[in-house]
Amino acid sequence: MATAVWCSTLSISSSNPECQGLGLGKLIMEHLMAWIMQEADETAIISLIADIPADGLYRQFGFDYSRPESVGMEYQWNRD
Repeated sequence: MATAVWCSTLSISSSNPECQGLGLGKLIMEHLMAWIMQEADETAIISLIADIPADGLYRQFGFDYSRPESVGMEYQWNRD
């Protein structure tokens, strides 16, 4: 039996204070979740890494914390 795997990454980040708090993240999430609900298989696992306090935004869309079973991890190259 064949299994189809689809993997994609979307990065949403705003370090510019003038762009924060305008509802842009919520607008993006509304459109993204509508697309996911239409296109993703019901067995799909949608995961994300959220910075605090942005986790509150994602909780509005039904995301919940995966810890302690899972944690977000990253590797940053030594830029010295």
